[in-house]
Amino acid sequence: MILAAKAIQAMREYLPSVLMRASALLHHMGDFYHSLVRMVEGGLLQLQILLRDFERRRPSCGIASPKAGPATSRRKRPLLVHYHIFKNAGTSFEWALEQALGTRFCKYDLTASNQILSSADIIRFVKRRPETEAVSSHQATLPVPKIRGREVMSSILIRDPIARIRSLYAFERRQEVPTPGALKAKELDFKSFVEWRLSTAPETLCNYQMHFCSRIKGARHKEELDEALLGKAIANLDQIDIVGTVERYSEWLALAQSILSTAFPNILLSATRQNVTVARRESTEAAILDDLVNDLGQTLADYLLENNKFDMRLHQVVDAILTRKLAENGVAVALIKAYADACECLSQKSVGGSRVEF
Repeated sequence: MILAAKAIQAMREYLPSVLMRASALLHHMGDFYHSLVRMVEGGLLQLQILLRDFERRRPSCGIASPKAGPATSRRKRPLLVHYHIFKNAGTSFEWALEQALGTRFCKYDLTASNQILSSADIIRFVKRRPETEAVSSHQATLPVPKIRGREVMSSILIRDPIARIRSLYAFERRQEVPTPGALKAKELDFKSFVEWRLSTAPETLCNYQMHFCSRIKGARHKEELDEALLGKAIANLDQIDIVGTVERYSEWLALAQSILSTAFPNILLSATRQNVTVARRESTEAAILDDLVNDLGQTLADYLLENNKFDMRLHQVVDAILTRKLAENGVAVALIKAYADACECLSQKSVGGSRVEF
């Protein structure tokens, strides 16, 4: 009993001290545990940063990361597709592209003149010739193809359809090829040639440009063109980057220079005209119509006017699109030019100290 009493007394004396020491030990163990956890977390974070930095600096070996942002992606290689409507100044533009791009420019047409190239055909052609950066075709169809890895741009020119008919005749007469058109143009005068062409292939002289802008590979040319096709043609043209009229070729070429320079930084397009077959006296609608009536007679002239109404409407739409695109790109802004001309006129009138008041 005496021993038990002594043991109890000893526990009373030393137990608080033991408990305090145990509590302190547990507290230190907790601090050590949390410090260890923080050290591990810090190490893992540092390792993650090192790995991320290593991945950023490591060569990609041609394999792009699926999460790569704009800063790490390569600029797409440019490609211009020009839709060359026969006798619409396409030869002048092709010459300018060839001078600027050399072998990176090419023409693509199949041997038979009545062949049509779809967007898929253009894509296959470009993939076979990846060095190509501009391609021009009489046979390509709209809409513009989309090619993976390429920045595709497009261009086209629309012309007064009546002026185009006379230019077509003059060109066929000059051609040294044994095609039916070239042979007949040398044999017949303008009126007889128009009558012959209307009897054999009227679509070449009647609303041809609307058909060109709305045609589909495998579909036959409709004898009765309608508002739906006009709407489709306009919708296709609205998607083209560089669209304009032959009559405003210089302004259109300035627009082409402005737009293409973003993708081709050193490009310089020559304004030299090629393959011009009609005298510049046909610069106004009145002059064109007057010559047409004199050469064809009122009846035939009226027929051509009636059967080119869709092309005339298309021409007017394109003229408006060109005006809009020039303004959007800050090229040949009409008001700037008008005020510049006015300032030059004022400067000339004020020479000698006189002042002009308005």
